[in-house]
Amino acid sequence: MLKLENVSFSYGAIMTLRQVNMIMERNQITCVIGRNGVGKTTLMKNIMGSLRTNSGRIWLEGQDICRLPANKRAKAGVALVPQGRHIFPNLTVEENLRVGLEARTDGKRTIPDEVFDLFPVLKSMSERKGGDLSGGQQQQLAIGRALVGDPKVILLDEPTEGIQPNIIERIGIVLRDLVIKKDVAVVIVEQFLDFVKEFGHRFYIMNRGTVVAQGATPELTEKLITAHLHV
Repeated sequence: MLKLENVSFSYGAIMTLRQVNMIMERNQITCVIGRNGVGKTTLMKNIMGSLRTNSGRIWLEGQDICRLPANKRAKAGVALVPQGRHIFPNLTVEENLRVGLEARTDGKRTIPDEVFDLFPVLKSMSERKGGDLSGGQQQQLAIGRALVGDPKVILLDEPTEGIQPNIIERIGIVLRDLVIKKDVAVVIVEQFLDFVKEFGHRFYIMNRGTVVAQGATPELTEKLITAHLHV
């Protein structure tokens, strides 16, 4: 579904991504892990198009999307749930969800029922302002907003950050079901290793802007964790 080929990016003279190669398959949750500051969020922004890759290729279903701006990548089927959620606090839950409709290419202008089936709290709080929701509710809203656009790839940057355990579990279950039922690829930047081990199918470990280890989630051993993730 999504393939990164020798992707590099720099902020001026500071190289933050170095020849990154990754494959994110449909029907799988791929987890990108690593210490703070190794380039994980920069990677997500390069995939989404809010940052432009210096070199390399990003392929979506065989199409090179590197030259597409973020809004056209959204219409091509890439959705981002950013770190910190970034919902619109002064819009209602329903209005936040309607923003996601702009990414659709089928002309549909109604919120799919499945979003409310997955996150019932969004239905019951549809008239509340986004800023009045708890952190966990806002995260569900951010994911729901991404799903409204009917994406092929869903990128989530630190989705468990600051979220209560029961909501973390709910989010994991929803994402696991989505990759099966919707035939999508889910890519998660995550620090919470228990979440990665429970819900992830594959992992990539990054360090200093490059991939230093990868494999199926059962291969995420304590040796790898100690070598690349412990401070």
